[in-house]
Amino acid sequence: MDDETVYKDVNETIRQEFESSWIAGDPQPIEAVIGDANAPNYLATLEELVHIELEFRWKNRSPLKRIELEEYLDRFESLNQPEIVNRLIQQEVRLRTTVGETPVAAEYQNRFENVVVDFPTIKQGEQDTGKVAVEKVDTRREMPTMMPDRDPVAGPGDSATLPGVGMTQPDIVLDLETVPGYDLLGELGRGGMGVVYKARDQKLKRIVALKMILSGAHASDEDMQRFQTEAEAVARLQHPHIVQIYEVGEHEGKPYIALEFADSGSLDKVLSGTPQNAQESAQMIETLARAIDVAHQQSIIHRDLKPANILLTADGEPKITDFGLAKRMDEDSHQTKSGAVMGTPSYMAPEQAASKAETLGPAADTYALGAILYHMLAGRPPFQAETQLDTLMQVIEDEPLPLRRLISSVPVDLETICLKCLQKDIHRRYGTAEELAEDLRRFLAGEPIQARPISMVERSWKWARRRPAVAGMISVSAAALVGLVLFGLSYNTQLKKQRDASRLQAKTAIELKQISELRETETYRLKNEADQARLETLQRMAYSNVETGEQLQKAGDLSASLVWYADALRLDQGSPDRERIHRQRLAQMISASFRPKHIWFPETPSAALGIDHPGLTNVGFSPDFQKVVASTSDGVIY
Repeated sequence: MDDETVYKDVNETIRQEFESSWIAGDPQPIEAVIGDANAPNYLATLEELVHIELEFRWKNRSPLKRIELEEYLDRFESLNQPEIVNRLIQQEVRLRTTVGETPVAAEYQNRFENVVVDFPTIKQGEQDTGKVAVEKVDTRREMPTMMPDRDPVAGPGDSATLPGVGMTQPDIVLDLETVPGYDLLGELGRGGMGVVYKARDQKLKRIVALKMILSGAHASDEDMQRFQTEAEAVARLQHPHIVQIYEVGEHEGKPYIALEFADSGSLDKVLSGTPQNAQESAQMIETLARAIDVAHQQSIIHRDLKPANILLTADGEPKITDFGLAKRMDEDSHQTKSGAVMGTPSYMAPEQAASKAETLGPAADTYALGAILYHMLAGRPPFQAETQLDTLMQVIEDEPLPLRRLISSVPVDLETICLKCLQKDIHRRYGTAEELAEDLRRFLAGEPIQARPISMVERSWKWARRRPAVAGMISVSAAALVGLVLFGLSYNTQLKKQRDASRLQAKTAIELKQISELRETETYRLKNEADQARLETLQRMAYSNVETGEQLQKAGDLSASLVWYADALRLDQGSPDRERIHRQRLAQMISASFRPKHIWFPETPSAALGIDHPGLTNVGFSPDFQKVVASTSDGVIY
């Protein structure tokens, strides 16, 4: 909305959260974010959210769905207030105008009978004035339709949507009397042969597409034949998804055809490099397949099906147009010449690209429908090169890249259907457009489809058949490579065996070393345990000896207790702390016991005292017991 005063009570937190969800590509339903219906700013916030959603939906709209303002009035009863409805109408009119539509006040008054519609003023150039307002048309979307005797190499591969549109054309200024009975409202498209105007039938008050040959009497026989072919073909076909013919006439030597007008432009304009929804794409191609099958039943082949020749009505319904290259199967077509390439390279079948007129039939239209489906799903046609000639060579020689490699979200069954349409061999495509439509119906209904995926082996075999020389070279190279690989595998096997043997030996050596270390560790552990057990046993014996010595000491048998204390010292040898305790105990016992002053030996004690003399008879001690004196029988004193 443009009126800032309307926003003053809007809940900004809700508005920003809702708008951010659309910008992030994850829109939330209005009902999920609007909040409490009793809030004082509920209605203002609700209206603002509807404006935001309308803006985003129109900018990202699908050609298969019509965005109706009424759906919001049904969902939110509180919006059914005249001033709110009028603001929403102004918003919708503005959005429709930006996408090229021409809304009128009468339409809205009929749609909203209970509201006095305040229809907005449309800017100059957008209003339906009855005067010619030339619209700029983007002609860079796809290759031009190729005609016989025209150079297919010249120009870039995406130069036009109509034949010869790249040629310089003089500006055509027409007044209201140029075509009696019609008011010219604007130019819809222009090519080398003619021009298409948006016009109003003055008698029936309906909008039509008025197609004219501008060169008139100077037009070539080929152009006149194509014009006549289209008129005759469309006149024979009555189908809701084929553009209908209203009138054929001529004025001042310029033939014209008044055709049904589709006010949402062509499918080509909608695609513009953007992948479309898989379900909606399948539904559209099913509709077109049933329509073209009606043409085939009338013995008419279109031969130039492409997005630019699929027009869309205001409610998104597709309609097939431009039967200028159509061929009657029940008669010899003067347009089909040997060696002539006619159609649009990116969408023409291989037999059409190779100028095989004898095999050109309904299967060519089935192929084109598959190419359109491919374009809708991938955002690009199956084949498209820098020049028309390069594109034709791709169509004839190459296989299309599987859709799921480009867009992984494409359903497998839909990819299978599409690639079946694009088979090089016409017998491997669907037998009729009706069969294609039925398989698409099965896909949409979740039923098993009839088509089967192309295996990798089949894909390789088909490629080899198209390139036998290259395939032969590859086969020889492959055989040599296989031999080299086998030799390499054998050599590698031997190396692997040797390496495995070395690894086994190294592993065995490591394991043996580990076993030896484990054994040493275990032996050391057992020895330590034995030593510890022996030490504990000696300590227990020493403790027992001490207890015995203490008992003898208490009984007054000091000499006997000394023996037990001395043996305890012997048992605890090697344990310094325990030895020290034993020695202290012995010292105390000795100091408290008797002190000998003289010892007499009944026999020679020299050996006992360490004196090497046979006549030792007496031993004496000093008072401090630090010295010993000994005498012998022969008077020697030690």
